[in-house]
This record gives sequence, C-alpha cells and structure tokens, in this order.
Amino acid sequence: MNEDFQYHTKQTVDWWTLAFWGIVALAFFLRFYDLASMPLHHDESLYGVYCWRFFTGQGYQYDPMMHGPFMFHFQLIIFFLMGVSDFTVRVAPALFGTLLIAGTWYLKEYIGKAGIVLVALLLTLSPTHLYFSRFMRHDSYMAFFTYTSVVFALCYYRTRHKSHLYLLAASVAFMFCVKENSYIHTFIFVTFLLLKETVGYVLRRRPQFQGLLEGQFSVYLRERFPDEYRDQPFIRLWLFLRAQRDPLIFAGFIFLWIYLLLYSTFFTNPGGFLDGVYRKSLTYWWNQHDIQRIKGPFLYYIPFFFLYELPVMVIVLGTAFSTLVRLLFRLERSLNATIMMLWLIIFSACLIVLFGHHLLPEWCAWLTVAGVNNMATLVLGLSILGCVVWGIVHTIGHWQQFTLKHLLAYWGMRGFLLYTLVSVYLVSQYSFYQLPQKYFGFTHMETLPDLVVSLYILCIGLWGTLYSIAVKKPLLAFFIYWSAIGFLIYAYAGEKVPWLFLHIMLPLLILAGLCLRQLLEAEIWQRSHISTRLLRAAAIGIGSLFIAFTLHTTLLLNYHNRANPAERMVYTQTSNDMLHMLDTIRRIQFEIGAEAAQQPTIGVQGNAVWPLAWYLRDDEGWYHPGDMTDIQRPMAVIDWDKREDYHDTFAENYREIRVKLREWWIPGQDGSLKDWWYYFLYRHVYNPTGSSDVAFYVRRLDT
Repeated sequence: MNEDFQYHTKQTVDWWTLAFWGIVALAFFLRFYDLASMPLHHDESLYGVYCWRFFTGQGYQYDPMMHGPFMFHFQLIIFFLMGVSDFTVRVAPALFGTLLIAGTWYLKEYIGKAGIVLVALLLTLSPTHLYFSRFMRHDSYMAFFTYTSVVFALCYYRTRHKSHLYLLAASVAFMFCVKENSYIHTFIFVTFLLLKETVGYVLRRRPQFQGLLEGQFSVYLRERFPDEYRDQPFIRLWLFLRAQRDPLIFAGFIFLWIYLLLYSTFFTNPGGFLDGVYRKSLTYWWNQHDIQRIKGPFLYYIPFFFLYELPVMVIVLGTAFSTLVRLLFRLERSLNATIMMLWLIIFSACLIVLFGHHLLPEWCAWLTVAGVNNMATLVLGLSILGCVVWGIVHTIGHWQQFTLKHLLAYWGMRGFLLYTLVSVYLVSQYSFYQLPQKYFGFTHMETLPDLVVSLYILCIGLWGTLYSIAVKKPLLAFFIYWSAIGFLIYAYAGEKVPWLFLHIMLPLLILAGLCLRQLLEAEIWQRSHISTRLLRAAAIGIGSLFIAFTLHTTLLLNYHNRANPAERMVYTQTSNDMLHMLDTIRRIQFEIGAEAAQQPTIGVQGNAVWPLAWYLRDDEGWYHPGDMTDIQRPMAVIDWDKREDYHDTFAENYREIRVKLREWWIPGQDGSLKDWWYYFLYRHVYNPTGSSDVAFYVRRLDT
C-alpha cells in the first residue's frame, strides 16, 4: 500500500505543481497582510456604507452609479461570517484577487505547468493587480469573473464537458452583475471569434493553407458534418450551436437566473432587472462617457506602464520583435533586405530631424504642386516609395521561398519601420499639433501623439493576432488581440482612473507569461556554443533586474506608499491625517464617558462626509447638514474654506485643527532629468502636492 501511495505521489505531484501552489500561498499572504492600515478611499467608504446598510436590514436597490449588485450581495456573506470592520470590508477583493491566480491552474493543458507558474508569478507580483486586490472596489471581482469566463471557455472548447459550459455561463452572468466593463470585454471576445473565423475561412479556401487551423473545433465538426457545410463562412459556428443546443439552452437559463436574482435583489425589487438590462445601466454610463465625467488625456495610462509594469512591456514587445527577426533569419535574403531598409529608415529619419524644415532647392520647386513643401516631405515620400517598390520586387522575385508566416513577418517589419519613419516626420514637423476635433472629437484624441501611438498599438496588435492564428497559436492570438483592443477601448473611454488600468494589465500579464514560457523553451538554450552561454548570462542578468524592479515597485506601492499621493496609482486618496483625527475623536468620546457619549458628540458636513460615513457608522446623529451656528457638540468637522462662515461659532470655545482630507500630486513641467529619475525610482516629488482640507474643531476643556 505504501508503494502504491508513493508511486501515485510521484505521478501527481512535481516541482512545478509545488511551485504553483506556493505562489498562490504567497499571493494570499501579500493580499491579506496589513490589509486594514490604509485609510478608506472615498469610493471604498461609499461602497462599504451601502453594504453595511444592506447588512443591517436597510435594504438595497440597484443604482448604476454604484455599478452592479454582486459586490453588495457577496459582502453580506463576509460581514455575516467575519463581522464589520476596516479589515473585512477589503476581504472580498483580496480573496478574489487570490482566486484569480489560483484559477490559472485550469490553463495547464494549454500552456503547461511551467506556463501557469510564470503567469501566476507575474499576477502575484504585479504592482497593479496587488494594489487593486487590496482595494474595496468592483474591479477585483470584475477581473476574476472575466478571467474565469476565458478559462472555462477554453476548458469547454477542449473537453466539451457540460460542467465547463455551465461554469462559463455562471461566470459571464456574475461578470455582468459586477460592472459595466462586461460589455467592453464581451465585445472584445466576440469580435476576436469573428476575426478568427473569418481568417480561418480565408485560409481554408487556399490549398496551401489546408490543415493550418486544424484544432479541437475543426475535429469536432469534421466528425459530425459533411465537408460541403464545414468550411462555409460562419456555418461552422452555426453547426456547433445546433449540435450543442440543449446544454446551451440550460446555460442560458443559468445566466438568466443569476442575473435576475441579483438585479432584482431576490425579487424584492422586480424593476431592477430591466434597470440592469438597459433602462438605467447603459443609458447612465454612456452619458458619463459622453460628458467625460473624469476626463484624462487619451494616453493617460502610458505612464503607468513605465512606472509600474515596465518589465511586462519589455517582455511582450521584445518577444514580438525577436519573433520578426527570427523569422527573417530563416530567409537570408529577406534579412539582408530588411537590414538595408532599416539603415535607410535611420538615415531618412536623421535627414528629417536635422534638415526637415529646410525649403526645397529651386530645381525641385515643381514638387510644391504635389504638396511637397520642404525637405522632410520629400525624404518621407521617396523613402516610402522606395521601400514599398523594393519590397514588392523582392517578394515577387523570391515568391517560392515565402510562406504565409514569412510574408507576415517580412511585411510586418516593413510596415513597422515605415510607420516609425512617418511618426518621426509627424512629430518633428507638427510637434504636439492639436488634432481637428471636427474629425477626431468622437475618438477623444486631442494631440498628434495620441493618433501616432494608437495606430502603433492597433497595427502591432492586429499583426500579432493574424500571425499567431497563421502559425496555429490561437490562444496567443487571443491574448494579443485582447491586450491591444482593450488598451484602445479604455483609452477611448470617457472616464480615466487608475483602477481601470487593472483591466488593461490582465491580458498583458498573461501574455507576458506566455512569452516567457516561449523564451524558456527556445532551442537556443540547448546548444553548448559560447554565444549561448553569453546569452544565458545576459538573460539571467536582465531577469534579475526585472525581478528587482518589480519587487521594489510592488513593495513601495502596496506597503510603504499606499496613501502617498506621489504614486500615480494612488488617486485622490484619503490622507493618513484622517486616521489621526479619528483617534482624537475616539479619545475624546472616551473621556466624555459612556452616558454623555450616548448623545451626538460630533457634527460633520461637507466633503468629509465620505469617508467619515464609514468610520462613524455606529455613532448616532453624526451627520449635521445645514446651519451649524447653534451647535453645542464637543466636536465638529467642516470644509476648510467654510470656516469663515462659522468664525463666531467656533473662535472662542473651540480649538481649530487643519486636517488634510484628500491629497494628490500633479507632475510639473519644469522637472529636470535628475528629478524624473529620482521620482521613477523612489517617488520623490519635485513640486508641491495638493490637498483638500477640513477644519476639525474640538471644544476647549474649560468651556
């Protein structure tokens, strides 16, 4: 019996498995450690108070301003099991952040155990994911159910087990019950399926591409349906839906019942169902998008990549570039042509930057008729014409050497280099030119760099998606598409806030894990050549730098600067001064005594109502709207700019304390390179922070 047990253990447990669950345990610790020390943000206190009211029997009805109903219902369970406190109000986001990482286990059949370990490690140590897993908002739940929807969809695609389909339906239902991001994510998923099916149909129509997209879905259809129907555009999807009709209908009922129960608050608010479907949810948030309630620049999230997720971006973009180079190395002539083109682009870019504003010589004056007004335009036009013609001639001359993936690599590299040259031209000639809002207003783009960067991301994303489909890597194609289109949609959205960056990073972190797995399994590491040893040493050095940067950034943000406005991730956060003020309030209430404390001891109005509504939730009569002229309470809190209105009330008998309520930092334009470097590494700000303050009045002891 012991031998059987030992044999079974050896077969089911390995170092990758132990590493994965060890990382999950680390994720649990990082997300729950010191969870309650940061003062509650305005939004955290708002959600916490409404969850507490629901828990104490004051009811709940769906309100689109506070997003979906899932969080309010689930928080009842947390409060029931663990009580109401600053810790328990953040338990659920931390729990779902940990469960998201554990859910990566289901991807092991797709990316292997090494792959899930790398993905889990990136998710665990991500500064962004960790921060918002310790933050009482909907976004941790949203990320979890989006991820589980993808995971169970992949499991069902591979196994056709009905249980996976039903779990997929439940995940999608909960996703729609969390937040309106669900419409964005659903759009991304559906458009990818349509793109993949369209590309697949085109490839299957070409004899040289037959068998290129064979997979579980194709095998399933081939076994059940005749050839004349299988390869018609989108007929494959229809045949699949027809074959799985009954399980899909039952899955639809699961979705409907979860959605109905939560939005109607278990039938106590029947109108909430239609409010969630269309009557309030979509209309309210589309209006917020139109008016851009929390407006930010189109490229608002770009600094977050550099400050917090730089290693992830280097891994993803470096893999894309190395894939192009590796493919071109297999075609020596294509590589030589690309290298020559690269030097041409660099030479042309130098000419544009150095001499671009010079006028054309007189013998070229006739070109002004065609819109060529200076040297930059002439160099750009000749470069584009030369590179395109050269590429076409080269492709035709060596057509027999090109496969589909080589064509995508060759022209992908050419397009990237040409677009880079165009970008240099546009920025050098027009700098931060304001885009005409007549044409670009609906995109929310305002400056030329907005357009340049967006086209970069769109082109690289679509190229990577098409290439991955062509080489039979649909999972990689999906995460590339999700990353690129997701970024562009959130850049377009009318509300720019740091917690939405979590949804941009989710697919990118998984994509980075897939890229690292591909790097680890590369054939080059098996060679014994000296160049391989040098590459291995360089990889270890770069990897060590990436790990050091990630650990430094993660620990600095999540445990040292959690409420420090110097962090871009910290958004108008409640100041730590508010916790000191609360300590004073509790001390004075204790000094007053239990009998006197049964009467209202403090009056609060103005901006400080949130987060004090959470901290004073058990105090009777703390909220004091209207006039405070005749207030007799031992303490009062008002907005700092209102104190002159009550000068006669508080000047004689009360002690005034200025308290920072919320803090922020806006980077100045006059920072030196040294200032930026110290900010990048240590978050040392080089210009003053701003704050919204309150006046805290404490009655003197002798009155």
